[in-house]
Amino acid sequence: MNRSRQFDKLLDGTQKSKPVGLTAAAGYQIGVRRTVPLSPEEAWRLLVSPEGNEALDR
Repeated sequence: MNRSRQFDKLLDGTQKSKPVGLTAAAGYQIGVRRTVPLSPEEAWRLLVSPEGNEALDR
C-alpha cells in the first residue's frame, strides 16, 4: 500500500492509528533527540542500516 493510500485510510477512519512518522505530504519523517559523536553521513548510514532500524523499533 502506498503512503497516500495509507493516509487516506486514516482520514476515512478505517485505520485505528497513524503509523509513527507518517505525514500528510512528505511521507515519513524522523526526529533526533540526542547529539551523537558521528558525522551526518555516519549517522544516516546507521539509521538506514538493519541495525539502526532494529534499534528504532525498541
